[in-house]
Amino acid sequence: MKNRLSSSFRPPGKRRPLRPRVSLQRALSKLGLCSRAEAEEVIKGGRVTVNGNKVIDPAYRVDLGLQRIHAEGLAHRVSASQTIAFHKPPGIVTTRKDERGRHTVFDVLGSIANGLKAVGRLDIESSGLLLLTTDHRLLDNLTRPDALVEKEYEVVVEGNLDHATLEQLRHGVSISAGGRRYTTRPARVDIVRPSTLRMILTEGKNRQIRKMAQAVGLTVRRLHRVRVGNVSLGSLPEGSWRPVAAAEIPGMTSRKPSLR
Repeated sequence: MKNRLSSSFRPPGKRRPLRPRVSLQRALSKLGLCSRAEAEEVIKGGRVTVNGNKVIDPAYRVDLGLQRIHAEGLAHRVSASQTIAFHKPPGIVTTRKDERGRHTVFDVLGSIANGLKAVGRLDIESSGLLLLTTDHRLLDNLTRPDALVEKEYEVVVEGNLDHATLEQLRHGVSISAGGRRYTTRPARVDIVRPSTLRMILTEGKNRQIRKMAQAVGLTVRRLHRVRVGNVSLGSLPEGSWRPVAAAEIPGMTSRKPSLR
């Protein structure tokens, strides 16, 4: 279930898409508050409100993005072990607070982000899949240097995309990282459309793809992440989020990349 954020932030030129309603019972389950069986009992027990009004019908239809749902005694369970996928728009930063006063991912997510930490970052100009989690073990597994978790990007570039350029990107180039020179790990790099690359990396240095492109004479015009490990962005609308299912988590660490 994808969720439209309650924040007033809207990416320029984007309209709120029509979103399907789901049963209140299913909504509580999708939000990670409880199982569907538990949800029925909680709702019938009068412990759930929608926009401040008590609802006792488990089949009551709700819009997760437009209506505020509160389940008495269950709210703390959301932050116990939750991972969400967020479609980050360009123009916002990933830090929790920004010294320059720029809009952040956490501003947009609002109370949904309580207890969540971003798994890595996307720079302010970039868009696409950003994972946030309360699971400290998962956070460590996905961000440690030896994790080898695949991150897939669509990158629109300007410059000469000849065979030699692609081979340099695939085999590793020298960039500045942490105040020193660093040779990037092998990556999978393919041309998918004119001036558009698919790049699959197993590391995430600060602004790495932009620096890699610059090292081979290219300029990045658009950078969009579409996958992290087994979690794909899919059709999730910009500015929306969805819970990450438990089935998407296994295999996200120590994966051997399929590199060319």
